[in-house]
Amino acid sequence: MSYLQAREEAHVSERESIDMKALLCLVVTSLMIASVAQRSCGKEIVSFYPLFSERDAVLVPEIEGSWEFDAFGVDTVSFEKVGDNFYDAVLRSGGITSRFEAVFTELGGSLFLDLLPTKPTANCSESNQEYSVPVHSWIRIAVIGDTMWLADMQYRWFYDNIIAKKSMGSYLLNESKVILTLPIDDLRAFLNEHLHAGGFLSEETVARRLGRAASYIDSGGSTDQKMKSTNAWTGLIHSGQRCVPSFPYQDGWLGGDGGLPVPISASKTVWLFGDSFVGQKDQKNLQGASMVTTIGVSTCEADGNMTMRYYWRNMYTDHPDHFFQPHTSRYKFWPAVGFMYRGNMYVIMFKIGPLLGSSPDNIFNWSALGTTLAKVTAPAASPPDKWKIDLIPWSRALDVSLFQGGYAQDSSFGYFFTVKNDGQNYLLRLPLDRLESPDGNMEYLSQDGTWKPGSDSADAEVLFEDQLISRVIYVPGLHHWLAVYGPHFGGSSIYFRTAPRIVGPWSERRILYDCPELVESSPQYDESNFCYCAQVLSVRVENGVCKLLIDYSCLSSKPSRPDQTAHAEAPRVVEIAMPR
Repeated sequence: MSYLQAREEAHVSERESIDMKALLCLVVTSLMIASVAQRSCGKEIVSFYPLFSERDAVLVPEIEGSWEFDAFGVDTVSFEKVGDNFYDAVLRSGGITSRFEAVFTELGGSLFLDLLPTKPTANCSESNQEYSVPVHSWIRIAVIGDTMWLADMQYRWFYDNIIAKKSMGSYLLNESKVILTLPIDDLRAFLNEHLHAGGFLSEETVARRLGRAASYIDSGGSTDQKMKSTNAWTGLIHSGQRCVPSFPYQDGWLGGDGGLPVPISASKTVWLFGDSFVGQKDQKNLQGASMVTTIGVSTCEADGNMTMRYYWRNMYTDHPDHFFQPHTSRYKFWPAVGFMYRGNMYVIMFKIGPLLGSSPDNIFNWSALGTTLAKVTAPAASPPDKWKIDLIPWSRALDVSLFQGGYAQDSSFGYFFTVKNDGQNYLLRLPLDRLESPDGNMEYLSQDGTWKPGSDSADAEVLFEDQLISRVIYVPGLHHWLAVYGPHFGGSSIYFRTAPRIVGPWSERRILYDCPELVESSPQYDESNFCYCAQVLSVRVENGVCKLLIDYSCLSSKPSRPDQTAHAEAPRVVEIAMPR
């Protein structure tokens, strides 16, 4: 029986005798953090590492709104969803306001709240904050109706069972804190092992809802609506367009990789870029440029010419920001796939954080932490700076270590090529009318050819062995599905495969194009170059000849010079006749 079920069945009476230390100043970090802690019990127990990974985080819609603590009658905490799977928590106590990233996770049949300070309080100077290292505090929490119960870990238990017995060494001590240094998995295992031990948690403090938030979400909402589906793709640029894309360095946009296209109308295409260099409107070099993620919107004019406008947040200010904002400093978003469904644009994005312990000269100093789905409501109806963007958690449903960007779509499903065991491709699918509620709705293609529930199974059918990072499209003129992808790191070739059905059989890979930037005999070659992320933009079948318009991105491992007038990081576009 879960903690919540036990709470409901027992009708446990409210307990208001618990004192709550609302704000504690960490000596090492000079940050204020919230806690449910008994003053008489000594040190508070916090952690350098969070209690959750992106796959462990859960949403708790009923938490949204403002709450007042019974023990005080003047202290309040409010929760508002800001990211895909976390909340902005604001604690007001004794005239001081403190702000936190609040993430919920399930552990041992209970719900836990992980708190990380995000904004300075009035008691901490800016110079101190520059040297601060934020720590996580966590609280067991239960919400039933308009009542919330909270309990934290007791120092008395920790002293008696850990410090006095010297049973664990993964912690630091200072005047007011025990700072655990256990990595995430070990921290969760530690709490799970001792959670139900006598005296491990404090008695509970109680909070009452002050009023239901306007943004309260009913978990049985719109995701059950029946949606009409789109047709299969004949290319990633609308078939009515005759413009050849280009990515000019203009209006402060100084280069970006990716360039994933999403046609939003017969003449307009959204281009999703990863890391991009941006500057002031008339800037021509990289001096003082910033790196953020951006988008572009191209318009194919009647005369066949294409115009492009770029967008990012806080354009032409001293603090430019990513177009798709994560609302946290823990990670940024890299777009992996974009597509339209029922008039809305959906973008599958990777959560990208730093690679801890990376060497100073490692250009791949990042780590993929999870996945998020951005929903842009009716993008064709307004300019990008007016878009309504919702962030939907996908980390629990789609493992970022398996999915690298291989995606296809038909009238009913989205298909995900997942890679395991050094390149073996398996196939997952998700009903398009479940895009906003993927948990529990993923299926895998099994070895007997049927679709079964789940997303990671030894029973999954291997389609082929290769690294597929690309949109896969259906070409009516060929009556086949087409995958164009590569180059792989260390290689120079872009490859293609075809299949009569999305489930296969898939052909052996064949070379479609060798990137001149990677061929030693080419004038464009440099040993520092590497290229990646090839994709099909459009397909034309004429007189039995299939012509592909593709693009791919290239980078150099050499550091960019500040006086550089154009950055090498921009998609290349080429037209190629596909070998018979």
